[in-house]
Amino acid sequence: MIQARLSNEEESLVKAYAGAQGVSVSDLIRTAVFEKIEDEIDLKSYETAMELHVKNPQAVSVAEMRRIING
Repeated sequence: MIQARLSNEEESLVKAYAGAQGVSVSDLIRTAVFEKIEDEIDLKSYETAMELHVKNPQAVSVAEMRRIING
């Protein structure tokens, strides 16, 4: 279990938003956290790909780029 401290105003906003989306607060927070993690992973992959491209500017397929990035 993970707990987070929110002000009363923040808590009200989160609950209202979750209600408007038709999801529980737990589902809203879980989804938001995992989307944030995925965004960070995607950004790191992009930065790595750009570094490789600057060092060796050639066209490669998406499959080849994944192989290069993931080793």
